[in-house]
Amino acid sequence: PALVHLGTLIVQDDTQPGTALFVDLEAFGLLSIDAGDRPAVAADIVRAMAASLAASPVGETLRMVTHDLGIETHLGNLNAESAETIDAAIDCAAAALGSTPIAIGGRRTFELRARGVGGEAWEPVIIMSAATLHDQSAVHDLVAVSRNGGRGLAAVLIGPIDGAELQLIADADGW
Repeated sequence: PALVHLGTLIVQDDTQPGTALFVDLEAFGLLSIDAGDRPAVAADIVRAMAASLAASPVGETLRMVTHDLGIETHLGNLNAESAETIDAAIDCAAAALGSTPIAIGGRRTFELRARGVGGEAWEPVIIMSAATLHDQSAVHDLVAVSRNGGRGLAAVLIGPIDGAELQLIADADGW
């Protein structure tokens, strides 16, 4: 349900057409977007991913908590809400997850969804932040609770984040 389109993979020699790259955010847990000296570009990527999740028919049951993004990125999705700080976003996500981390008992939510275990949907909560400065203790907590992905929580943050399972890093030729 947390599938987003990150772009197109291009083969270096340009002999083959590009391939669309889709990523399940929950499978990775934490995605950091490091655009170097172009943080506005990173914010645009986060904004596009948030709007994509809000509009996705596949993700209609996931919860999304945004921080430092305009309400328009929610596209009227009733399962999306805004938080004033990243710490508040984490608290909101924890409340939405409820007992999921305990109930899954170390299993991955993908497995639980596929098997229909417990009559639950096991839908994830995604935190999307376009802030370029972060409270380091909150980021440390977010890294810890999202480590290894697949546990019901994912986050997308701007900047180089130590411990991020997936990193999108700009260079001279692309990402």
